[in-house]
Amino acid sequence: MPIISTIGLGSAPINDLLDKGRYLVNIVSAEPVTSLRKGTPGIKLEFVVLQGPIQATGVDPVGRHVFWTLWLPQSGAGNTLGLTRLAQLCTALGLERGDQFDTDTLVDRTLVVRLGVQKTDEGDEQQDVKGFYPAVPPDTTEGGVV
Repeated sequence: MPIISTIGLGSAPINDLLDKGRYLVNIVSAEPVTSLRKGTPGIKLEFVVLQGPIQATGVDPVGRHVFWTLWLPQSGAGNTLGLTRLAQLCTALGLERGDQFDTDTLVDRTLVVRLGVQKTDEGDEQQDVKGFYPAVPPDTTEGGVV
């Protein structure tokens, strides 16, 4: 029987969706992207969960990775929503807002995200970030998690 190396498998991201709720996360990457279909600019974010609610399956989400793209259309309602979400992200992290944005300023920062689930155009479900909040030390919150 052939054997292959699986070094790194233990820390590989899991693609199951996390339950809706608030999670304390660290941003481990933030990269500018452009959609292939419409050419829309965005920021592809990767979060790692530091603290969050035990999942309905009984699994602790700590260490899980969440991938999400903040799309920034150049016009229309999508533009307003994208800029509003970016403004919320900057506010939660204490970053100044301006006409230029360096995605590197997001990396290695901690905050709370409110996760949800949304349907794609193809009918699949994907993780969605519904809100951003400043990180709160765990010992100052009531009821446990952020």
